[in-house]
Amino acid sequence: MKRRIYTLLLVALATVSTAMAYDFMERGLAYNINSDGETVYVTYTGPENPSKYITLDEANKYTYNYGDWGSDLRDVIIPEMVTHDGKTYKVTAIGSGAFCYCSNITGELSVGEYVKTIGAHAFKYCTGMRGNLCFPSGLEAINA
Repeated sequence: MKRRIYTLLLVALATVSTAMAYDFMERGLAYNINSDGETVYVTYTGPENPSKYITLDEANKYTYNYGDWGSDLRDVIIPEMVTHDGKTYKVTAIGSGAFCYCSNITGELSVGEYVKTIGAHAFKYCTGMRGNLCFPSGLEAINA
């Protein structure tokens, strides 16, 4: 009986953590609020069910095919500030893997002036980028 309750609790926690992958979305970008309550970072939304895009090939290696995930993104404009529910936040970072697998980004990448860090793999597999890259002068770190 204890084991069954414990299993149900784990399933419930996994469901909640999946459903709350980001705090809010504005203009097509997902954001998480930082612990200071005043700043946010751009985060990964990804497809609703990423496992459906992962296959195992004959050599037992995983292949990722996100198909049209991110297909509506052409230009990525990270604003300096974003307003949600009447509160304005400074955008201070691009989180790890935020745009991972968005291979259809082909235009401009412009990052707002308050962004200080870009997380690891933020633009991994963004193979179509051909436009201008505009980074703020205060950018401190691009993590690999």
